[in-house]
Amino acid sequence: MGNVPSLSRHQAGRLSMATVSGPRKGLTSPLPVPAGAAGRFLVGLSWAPKEEGPKIRPAIPPLKDEQGHYDTFYFFKLPWFLLRAAVMGVVSIVAPALRRHGIGVSREGRPKNPDPHDLDLFCYILDHDMQVLQLVGPKNAELIDPGKKIYHSGENQTGRDATDAEQIFLETRGLPPEYHYFFFVVKSANRNTMGDIPDGNVRLADSAANANLLQNLMTERAAPPGNSFGYVFCSVFRDGDGWSFRNIDSFAGKEVDWHLLLQALDLQKGLA
Repeated sequence: MGNVPSLSRHQAGRLSMATVSGPRKGLTSPLPVPAGAAGRFLVGLSWAPKEEGPKIRPAIPPLKDEQGHYDTFYFFKLPWFLLRAAVMGVVSIVAPALRRHGIGVSREGRPKNPDPHDLDLFCYILDHDMQVLQLVGPKNAELIDPGKKIYHSGENQTGRDATDAEQIFLETRGLPPEYHYFFFVVKSANRNTMGDIPDGNVRLADSAANANLLQNLMTERAAPPGNSFGYVFCSVFRDGDGWSFRNIDSFAGKEVDWHLLLQALDLQKGLA
């Protein structure tokens, strides 16, 4: 069983740096049923791709520079060029093995993470008693729920793609009656924490009008706690004959029992 972070009254009601638009952290608002036969809304996720590092100079440069001029001292420098080539050759052989074991060091001697920025979007579907019924996510087996009313756009490992890199759609009309709560969660797909990614956001929107009801930052710009590998964005739930949503805006660690965490977050509804 994973670790479930404790949720204080202060944390539940604090003003958040994350919310761009919509109700502040912890607050609940009515969710207008979108126009159209399906009454569909979406949650969209996007983030900044990892920038490529600086180009590495060749170990042994050409005799002439880019302007076609000869380097007068080229042959005096040649022993150094040969030594550098030998060192770079050894590094190119050893580095992949080090990366497989999670080892890497930057030029400044700091730990180095070669992983690209890759986030995934999930929807946990729970019943009225807060028991998990289904999970919709980017894996092939998770792309659509058995009722075919909640579905994922598919895996995206590169970040921004037009507006959203990944999307989950939920049709409010014709849902199985036991589906009551829908929690939308973002998780890091590798060793990058949320704070390692400079820019990213997640939004709840009317699918037909593409109008945002809630938009939060959840990466470095939101100042997440250290060791944050997950983020609970919001919950959408049945509210009488209609629907409501709540801005949860809560970060999580790497080893988490998501069922227990979502139950704990739901208990915070009255503390905002």
